[in-house]
Amino acid sequence: MKYRMSKLKLLTLNLLVIFTFVILLCLGSWQLDRKAQKAELLEQIKRTSYETILLDNIEITAENLNDWLYKKVNIEGKYMNGLEARVFANLSNPRGEFGGAGYWILNPFIVKDNDVLIVNRGFVPQTNISNYPKYNDTTSNVSIEGYIKRYEKNNIFTPEANFKEKVAYLFNKEDLSKFFGIEIKTVFYIDLIDTSINLPQSNETKLTFSDNHLSYAITWYSLATVLLFIYLYSIIKSRREIR
Repeated sequence: MKYRMSKLKLLTLNLLVIFTFVILLCLGSWQLDRKAQKAELLEQIKRTSYETILLDNIEITAENLNDWLYKKVNIEGKYMNGLEARVFANLSNPRGEFGGAGYWILNPFIVKDNDVLIVNRGFVPQTNISNYPKYNDTTSNVSIEGYIKRYEKNNIFTPEANFKEKVAYLFNKEDLSKFFGIEIKTVFYIDLIDTSINLPQSNETKLTFSDNHLSYAITWYSLATVLLFIYLYSIIKSRREIR
């Protein structure tokens, strides 16, 4: 009976070591994948220095969206019916006066052919959420300039949107469509650059990102190597003791 328990413990230990080893390798590979994604993002951010393009002259689809991310565009239209939604944010290292916990202020914007763009007008801190200018002039055409950004997907960690208060936690197109009661056909939204008013505080598009993924990958792979070394060493040592 002792021998059977010993084999069971050994099998359990082996499976645990293998499982941990695989997890460490996966974490290392995930960090390498994140590094590749970060490299692509940093390349896209360089486009913010390009000259502004008239959005009327281009067609952005799901297939070519990556080629347009972070480019500056100019578009003429009008804000729709005073509609507004918010996305919770914690703005660190702001360019403007305000930062910390607050909200991005989003408005639907009608352009040619009655297409609707979502415009992120900027950041409002929680302390000012009931005291900032709304955009209620829905009759005049205005020209806006901003960066092209990609909508985000909710995941299992994303809190559920508050449809009564029209508050979301990511730039999720499906949630925004429900907030505004309209079909959003565009595959991107606009981050406003205009700095003519204090609130909402625009021109806060995040353009700097740390890139520590290689060091993280090395750490995970090193732990996997150490685990494998200790495991093999323990096997060799136990066999020597048996002899």
